[in-house]
This record gives sequence, C-alpha cells and structure tokens, in this order.
Amino acid sequence: MISRKWALKRSPVFLMAGFACVLAFAAARPVFSATAPSQVQTQVQGQGTADAKPAVQKKKKTLTGTPLAFSLLREASILERENKLNEAIAKTKESIAAAPTCMPAKVRLGDLFIKKGLLDKAMKVFEDALKQNPELHAAKAGEGIVLFKKGDLPGALADLKEALVLNPDPVLAYYELGNVYEKMGKPQKALEAYKKGIEKLKQGRH
Repeated sequence: MISRKWALKRSPVFLMAGFACVLAFAAARPVFSATAPSQVQTQVQGQGTADAKPAVQKKKKTLTGTPLAFSLLREASILERENKLNEAIAKTKESIAAAPTCMPAKVRLGDLFIKKGLLDKAMKVFEDALKQNPELHAAKAGEGIVLFKKGDLPGALADLKEALVLNPDPVLAYYELGNVYEKMGKPQKALEAYKKGIEKLKQGRH
C-alpha cells in the first residue's frame, strides 16, 4: 500500500502545475532586441536622455495574464512545501485573479483548502472549476476526496469512478478509491484499487 503522504506528492495536480510552471517560465522569458550593444549606445546618444528611459523600461516588462498566473502558482507550491498553507492559499488566489481560467490554480486551491480542513470551501472551488471545464478529472477527484472526508462514501465512490473515466491513469485517484472501498468494508475491492494504482505508477503514470 502506498502512503498517502507519498501519493499526494505524486498527485497529478501537483505535477501538472509544476510542469505548467516550467512551460510558463520558458514562455515568459523576455525577448530582448537583436540590436548589437554598440548600435544601442549610438541610438541612445543620438536621441538624447529623454529617449533612453523607455528602452530601459522595456527590459523590465512584468509578467501578466497566464504567465503571471503560473509564476505565482510556482511560488504557492514552494510555500506549500514549507508548510506555509495560509501564504500558499493567498498566492494561489493571486494566480487565479491573474488568469481566472487557469484550471491548475483552481484545483491547487481546492487541494490546499482540503489540507486546511476547509472542506466546504474546497468543494465550492472544485464545483466552480467543473463548471468551466466539466472534463477536469482532477477537480472531480477532488470532489470525491471531500465527500470521503465528510463521510459520504457512496458520493465519494461515484465521483472517484467518474474521475477515472475522464482519465484512467492518475495514481492518486486509485489510492483514494482504495481508501473508500476499505472504509466501506470491501477489502478485496480496495486491494484491487491499490494494485491498479501501483500498476499505473510502474507504467510511469502519475
């Protein structure tokens, strides 16, 4: 049986967010002018001090929109690893504000609310995410985890099964499904779910 702490570290949401951050970082790197330094110096000297300032400001252009959202989400992940959950939640909210359609940030916020024991808030976040993207399996799995923690085992079972229909690979979903079956007194089904999760892990799934 894989430990919950280890499984959470391998969660598809965390890895997806981390991968997205890398992509965003690559996409967000400032593109500098191909003009040679000597040409820039000549242009500045010819145009005077008044025209030099805009050139400097261009290099200091700040991130906006989705690149900013992923950058903030990366900062939130670092804060979470340091167990600074309140700060991580605040930073994740900033990420969502920067790009309201950023699904990794919304799922991450729901997960953070679960860690804080704020289950109703977590459910609201997952529901909102699913309204924007009904096929977001990570949010559906998040709903299942919330229902499991609330003691609604049939509801949790239904949501986790649906999450696995949307995406049959996530190791965490199989682990949580095993937890539900175990709580329901169905050890054989729990064992099957755990084995399936291990099988997916060995295949390189997350």
